[in-house]
Amino acid sequence: SIVAVDVQPSAEDDRVVGVIGSVADPAVADEAVRTAIDRFGGLHVVANVAGILRTANAHEHSLEMWQQVLDVNLTGTFLVCKAAIPVLLEGGGGAIVNQSSDTVLASRIDSGNGRLKPSGVFAKCPSPTCAVFLPPVSGDNEKPNTGD
Repeated sequence: SIVAVDVQPSAEDDRVVGVIGSVADPAVADEAVRTAIDRFGGLHVVANVAGILRTANAHEHSLEMWQQVLDVNLTGTFLVCKAAIPVLLEGGGGAIVNQSSDTVLASRIDSGNGRLKPSGVFAKCPSPTCAVFLPPVSGDNEKPNTGD
């Protein structure tokens, strides 16, 4: 079952519920997590796959355009994780997958096409896909259960 966040309304059925808004909005990230709990009884996996690309010559790139990309691609990932992690831990663990685009492999001020491509999520991950697994917790102290 899936809760999908998008700025455009999406088709829904018994297994897919849409939340309209931007992942860069803390209220939308919180709503998506609450929707998963209310509609499907919990949260086990989070996939951060939202992303936008705005291109311009580096010296012509506006601060507003730059901020839009950072807000969706970086802040959105942070906000969704921030909303989801307490729920995942409370449920005994889970997984978070942060997906970036392979276009980030060429992210430089001059990436061959003279364009600026901000892409900080990739800088935090060893490959275009970064999975974060939250181990089960044991007891009331919420420390990872290492099997000891």
